[in-house]
Amino acid sequence: AGLCAITAGCASVDMWAAAAIGLFAGCIYSLARASLRRLKVDDVVNAFSVHGACGLWGVIAVGFFNHEDGLVVSGRPALL
Repeated sequence: AGLCAITAGCASVDMWAAAAIGLFAGCIYSLARASLRRLKVDDVVNAFSVHGACGLWGVIAVGFFNHEDGLVVSGRPALL
């Protein structure tokens, strides 16, 4: 899950941000998997939970953790 999430911003985030993105991705994966099971959606290999939910988080996370213009780093919402 963390590898899918960091793919979008691998060249534009610092190491601490990559670790934070991966940590959040693990939580998002667990929530997405539990939600799909509760909704009785048949996703045997958890493809949506990993690639869909965590990939979407990775794209959004670039706006937060970009090492130049990210909201967390610079305080400006330039990339959001």
